[in-house]
Amino acid sequence: MKVTFAEAVQSGLKNAFKFVGLAGRREYWFFQLFCALVGIVVSTLDGLLFPIPADAPMQQQLLGTPLTWVFNALLFFPQLSMLGRRLRDVGFSARWLWLWVGAFGFAMLATFAILSVEDAGQTGTVDGNLNSLGYLYPTSLIAGGILLFFFIVSLQPSKSGQQGNKYAPGYDATRDPKSDDFAGGDDWQPKL
Repeated sequence: MKVTFAEAVQSGLKNAFKFVGLAGRREYWFFQLFCALVGIVVSTLDGLLFPIPADAPMQQQLLGTPLTWVFNALLFFPQLSMLGRRLRDVGFSARWLWLWVGAFGFAMLATFAILSVEDAGQTGTVDGNLNSLGYLYPTSLIAGGILLFFFIVSLQPSKSGQQGNKYAPGYDATRDPKSDDFAGGDDWQPKL
């Protein structure tokens, strides 16, 4: 079934706290497109209504502006639940979303490190830059790896119950996925 842009947005907003069920690739990416488009509009309005001066302290630049905060707060759970349903659609548990907690912890650690460098008056110095980089580099690697994992998984085609997806309708736990009569037993290998 082909999902339209409007249906994907409606599903994403209506099922904001629903982490069970499935979300196809088209539905997921249409909802991400909606979030990106609304984010562009909100950030443009933010820039016009609440401009942040270029010489503002780092805390003010990191905190952003009120409309961005409201937008991010309103779409946080719809995006998270849509990703959870997308994970289930390709055969992963929505528990993989807990990876975000670790990434968020490292990001907060890096943010506090940068703010402490600024408070100590070391911004722009060699010591300050090395201190900031010491936190930013591993944080970027960890967060980037997590983002890459979710990106690759979200690009995968839907997996049916007959192909071994225990979250999809038609899954039969008594069938052996490695047997010859199992649909999708070796489908992951390239055919030449």
